[in-house]
Amino acid sequence: MTVTRIEIDTELLARVLALSKARTESEAVHLALVAYINQVGRQEVAKGSRCPFERARTRGAVEHAERRHELDKRNR
Repeated sequence: MTVTRIEIDTELLARVLALSKARTESEAVHLALVAYINQVGRQEVAKGSRCPFERARTRGAVEHAERRHELDKRNR
């Protein structure tokens, strides 16, 4: 996990927090990124090509990152 400093639209962040079960802003950003990866991956598969995110998913990299994120949250 990396600490990254970014500027995020507060209205978008508030919407993600409201729509998700995220308890923190960091968790909301993580969920939004995972949702984006999943959506892009599905679109690419539908087109018949495999994007880098989909290749990472087939290798288990995305799931591994999600598990690490959950473990990091529990250990805080």
